[in-house]
Order: sequence, then C-alpha cells, then structure tokens
Amino acid sequence: MKIFHISLPDSLAKYIEEEVIKEGYENVNEYFKDLVGQEKKRKSEARLEFLWEGMKMPKKSELTEEQWKEIYDAVQERFNQEKKPENPR
Repeated sequence: MKIFHISLPDSLAKYIEEEVIKEGYENVNEYFKDLVGQEKKRKSEARLEFLWEGMKMPKKSELTEEQWKEIYDAVQERFNQEKKPENPR
C-alpha cells in the first residue's frame, strides 16, 4: 500500500475533520479513499457516456472518388501557389 503525506491549510483541515464526523467515516484516511473512489467512478462514467454518445451518432458516408479528387486538386493548387517565388521588385 502506498502512503501519501499532504499538507492542507487549517481551514481545509477543519472542514475535512468536520466531514469525517458528520458523514460517519472512521478516520480521515477513509474519507480520502472514498473521495478518490467517487472521483474515479465519476470519470469512468463520464468516459462511458462520451463513448456511448459517439456510438449513437449517425455514421458519415465515405467520400466519393470525385470528392477525393476535388480535395487533392485544391491542396495541390494551394501547395503550388505557396511554392512560387515572390516577384522581385
């Protein structure tokens, strides 16, 4: 088991001590373990929700060969314009 040592301002330490008593935790250690566990669960649920929403999105159709050619031509034209030397004065 890994042990962490943290420093807190008096106001936070007092708050935590009050929460330990109010919520019925055995000690500060149990309070922090519960907080971290809740945060881990919240992040996991948020990630699952994000993935679920992504799965529900309609699939986009693939580009046609003509659309790919238009994109290629536009990129090639821009590339060629940027390669041209500037006109000397």
